Amino acid sequence: MNNTFDFKRFSLLFAKHTKEHMGMYLMSLGVLTAIIGSLMGFITYNMEGYLGPHIQSQLYIVFLIISGTIFTTLIFSDYGDKKKSVPLLTLPASHFEKYLVGWLYSYLLFIIVYTISFYCMDAIVIAIGNINAVQKSSIVNVITVEDSKFFGGMLGFTFVHSVCFAGAIFYQQWHFIKTGFTFFACAIALFLLNQPIVLLIFGPKAHFSAPFNFVGIHEGNQSFSIEADETGEYIFLVLLIVLVLILWTSAYFKLKEKEV
Repeated sequence: MNNTFDFKRFSLLFAKHTKEHMGMYLMSLGVLTAIIGSLMGFITYNMEGYLGPHIQSQLYIVFLIISGTIFTTLIFSDYGDKKKSVPLLTLPASHFEKYLVGWLYSYLLFIIVYTISFYCMDAIVIAIGNINAVQKSSIVNVITVEDSKFFGGMLGFTFVHSVCFAGAIFYQQWHFIKTGFTFFACAIALFLLNQPIVLLIFGPKAHFSAPFNFVGIHEGNQSFSIEADETGEYIFLVLLIVLVLILWTSAYFKLKEKEV
């Protein structure tokens, strides 16, 4: 039997996790679905029964990131409880299998279940709104809608997930608050360090600019902006993916360090 991964052993672990947490997951899903439906209904009511395609796609991404962030930070919460952590750590399963269960639930399965929930509420709200609406709405495909932000949104969700996934195992308690504090502290530090670097490269004529964004240059009465070309965008994308993989990997090794 493989000490790192065995499908039968993993299946039993996955079934055990599902049985123990299904009640909480279903309750959380019900709350999330109610919130999505309420906000959609409020917007549709104020738009006289119309729920546009861009609003639908934006709501999909926004709720995905927010709800995914909260859910992911709690995925390893049992390891912070001494009574629950002992049975978990002594369970006859590899660290990789325990890690994989948490990753699948917080990332892949979460996206699937969330999408089903979102579209169910979307269909209900649109059907009700179309009863008396002058301009009829239709269910949108968030992937192919015009000017879709789906892939950018999914990349953003993946990055946020990696941050929260690492925070969920690094912190024993207050996972969401501590992870959020760490993330924003790093973001502020990045903003503060960015300007001295920009001034060092472009001189005192450079404007304040956000990290990984264009740089504004003042030259007399004229202003110019320097933006990254496609190569720069690809480099940024690759760096972001590498960072995600580093955070996911660090979460795994942190889980391996856990002891009874």
